Amino acid sequence: MLDGKVWGGAAGFAGELHYLPIKHNLEYAQNHFAGADMSDYFTKVICGCAALINPDRVVLYADPRLADKASQIRVSCAQVLPEQAMPVIELSRSFEQDYTRGVFTLAKKMEETT
Repeated sequence: MLDGKVWGGAAGFAGELHYLPIKHNLEYAQNHFAGADMSDYFTKVICGCAALINPDRVVLYADPRLADKASQIRVSCAQVLPEQAMPVIELSRSFEQDYTRGVFTLAKKMEETT
């Protein structure tokens, strides 16, 4: 989000996390993270995003591969990032509910500015 709008970048490529320079990143995307250390992977992704776009919050969706890893990811990120750059890391169980809430929030903000 940038100025209340989803930011796609110059070519609509912004947010394509599988292209971050993380070892095996594209391979993980293709093989559904087989063999990946999910805590290490998400720590790298979140720290990369924090360095590039400094998000206020990162929402991870409940997935069996992330079971019991959210707290470790938070701790690992806090060890790497400066305190002021540390985003809130949430675990959500409903992608559809969060997506819908986000769309309605954006629509309401757009309506208020027109």
